[in-house]
Amino acid sequence: MSLTLGEASKQSGFAKSSLSKAIGNGRLSAVRVEKGVFAIDEGELARFVEANAPPVRVERVKTLPSVQSGTAVDELVAARVRADVAEKMLVVLQHQLAEMTAQRDRWEVVLQARLTEVTAQRDRWEQRFDQLKLPAVNTGERRHWWRRLAG
Repeated sequence: MSLTLGEASKQSGFAKSSLSKAIGNGRLSAVRVEKGVFAIDEGELARFVEANAPPVRVERVKTLPSVQSGTAVDELVAARVRADVAEKMLVVLQHQLAEMTAQRDRWEVVLQARLTEVTAQRDRWEQRFDQLKLPAVNTGERRHWWRRLAG
């Protein structure tokens, strides 16, 4: 789904000017649909937010200047802010988990292919060893040629 610059700003928490600059710099992909209106893909916006979001510090949320402890409304606002931060962190962590799972799966395929290759190479070396192996030494009594003449 495509978002306008204003919708992307509300969803991401970045200012419209910041998003516009990011589009101009090529850090955020967008399509110009009409008269300067941009269409930004939600997945692209999520990638941009993850790459450019400042780290969230919970202690800053607890000490917001507008939150006066002791009033029910202000405590509710503070709780809502903390919940919003937690929800955004959850989305970021879920995205990171999905990327790490995909990366693990790619590495598993690569390592399985390498294991198959190494096993095949080992089998080829074993076959070559068997081909070059010297015949077994006859441990029975050998008669020398002169004893055959005498005997």
